[in-house]
Amino acid sequence: MLRTAANPAALASPLRTAVAQLDAELPLANVMSMSALIDRQKGGNPFFVRVLASFAFLALILAATGLYSVVSYAVTQRTQEMGIRMSLGAQPSSIIRLVLTSTATTLAAGLVVGFALSLALNRIMSSWAGGSSRDPITLVVSAFLLTLVATIACLVPAYRAAGIDPMQALRLE
Repeated sequence: MLRTAANPAALASPLRTAVAQLDAELPLANVMSMSALIDRQKGGNPFFVRVLASFAFLALILAATGLYSVVSYAVTQRTQEMGIRMSLGAQPSSIIRLVLTSTATTLAAGLVVGFALSLALNRIMSSWAGGSSRDPITLVVSAFLLTLVATIACLVPAYRAAGIDPMQALRLE
């Protein structure tokens, strides 16, 4: 470590020369200023960040698959109800709204719990990821992504429920 008031980058070459005179076999590969070293350490391990991002993407896919499965199962269980509603004059848009509303309620509860856990576990997550989980942009973007994935995942069952033939639905036992 070398302390200087001058530009540290300008001292790299004389430093290499001085170290080579003391010991020619001593490697001096990575000369950098202390502020550059601190910035590098704050950035975290790039491999770990990539692995963490991959796991986050996998979690998003699993969440979408799980949400689709649960909503699809719930719509299948309510087929007779949807058929009765359609036979009593409900429009397909009201059936879609019914499915989306029930999914949105569950999603809102999940987002509230997720925000609370994110804030409660901030210290652990910040030590792992090298940043704070209280970053508002990160929280808003993740909430938006989950909402978008949830909406897309429940649109297929919602449209399927809206297309139910009332007579066929009433015959199902």
